Amino acid sequence: MNDATQTYPVVHFAAVQGVEFARTDDQHPDVEFRPGGVMLTELVPGEFAIIITAQPCTSSIAALTITHNYQVLSDTERLEVRWTSGASRFLHGSSWLHLRFANRLLFTDFNRAFWQILWDVQLKIRILQDRIENIAFSNPSNFISYCRQYLGDAYFDSFAGSDGDSADEDGLPLAEEGDTQGDNGTGTANGNEGAPVLSEETDAE
Repeated sequence: MNDATQTYPVVHFAAVQGVEFARTDDQHPDVEFRPGGVMLTELVPGEFAIIITAQPCTSSIAALTITHNYQVLSDTERLEVRWTSGASRFLHGSSWLHLRFANRLLFTDFNRAFWQILWDVQLKIRILQDRIENIAFSNPSNFISYCRQYLGDAYFDSFAGSDGDSADEDGLPLAEEGDTQGDNGTGTANGNEGAPVLSEETDAE
């Protein structure tokens, strides 16, 4: 089923048994698990959330959108996953959410869905950064080319002089002598920024 006919939200993973959750931070590092439930859902195309509840799964503990700056640690021995967001620094420091699964099947299914979502979110950020780079920082610039989509070719053609001296190569009027010129803005876009930090802990701490 394609996105045109798909009804959202779409659930990519859910478990209401065999799951425990915990929350820690820099000042409260001890992990105290409690029984609960977890869901991974796609709210709208390309936008995901993770929702954690306490048993009997009627009270939500956390409901967070999944972003590209998640740092994820997966412990295959303890069947645990924990993660933090780079923006989740509060009064007590970095806040971590923990999940522990009762069996390897649940653990594997959750990890597969979670890591696929993280990859999709990372890919979306890279596409956005690449397109911004293409419009704003290409050399030569593509800015005017994209402006033509909205303003139309005729808008820029009207600036062109018959002898070619009154317009630059993009069809914009050239500044006359004595005009005040603003500072040229420069910038860079790093297509590698924004990747989630994914790692796997194979040995139990």
